[in-house]
Amino acid sequence: MCNLGRFIFTAIIIISWSHCLCWAEAVSMEAASLPQKSSRIYDLNEGVLSPFPEGEQLVYGVYYGNVKIGESITTFHGKKEFQGNKVYYITVSTAIPTFKDVENIYAEEKTFLPLYVSRLINNMGGFTTTIDEHYDQDAGLIEIEKRGKFLSKKITIQKKGIIHNAILLPYYYRLKSNMREGATFKVNLPTLDFDVTLKGKETIVTPMGEYSAYVFKSNPSKFTLWVSADEKRIPLKI
Repeated sequence: MCNLGRFIFTAIIIISWSHCLCWAEAVSMEAASLPQKSSRIYDLNEGVLSPFPEGEQLVYGVYYGNVKIGESITTFHGKKEFQGNKVYYITVSTAIPTFKDVENIYAEEKTFLPLYVSRLINNMGGFTTTIDEHYDQDAGLIEIEKRGKFLSKKITIQKKGIIHNAILLPYYYRLKSNMREGATFKVNLPTLDFDVTLKGKETIVTPMGEYSAYVFKSNPSKFTLWVSADEKRIPLKI
């Protein structure tokens, strides 16, 4: 599971590092009650959205082998104003002994596609790195600016079609009303393209208990993701 780069999505999932991560799993949910089934049957393909509860917080343990080495917290803050438009605002805070990473993500209201991402990484030794990502979904462009003590650079990446963000993908899956075995989703990240297929259901055990979970696998084979097979659609493990 090493070298997944930006596609370690959630635990979300989330953990968006350029470092090595073996696996992560949900530890708890905090800060907000989840919506009931009657109020959350939505499908992005139909253009109908209802956000997750403002303040919903997913807490994940980060493991190297069987040893817990840190924690990652993903928080959904609801709607915010960004460049004159209403968008969704999500943060991810990850801490392990060698570094801390705080990520701020602004996503389109109707699609959960990224518009702007900012990251502040504090590495061991006190060095900090900031990364800003500006997305132009209409043009299929992303501009990335990285600033650090020893290196600063700016790059532009052109893609064919829309550009996804690893951290936002689980929100897309959580909002889909129809979870059909065998369904395949095309993922177009800034530096990586692949398919994700829903393989079916299985039961897994996590620190939060036993869950029936949807199992997603990537092609090429990079990761497996488990999402609870209930109305909450909690990303459980990667």
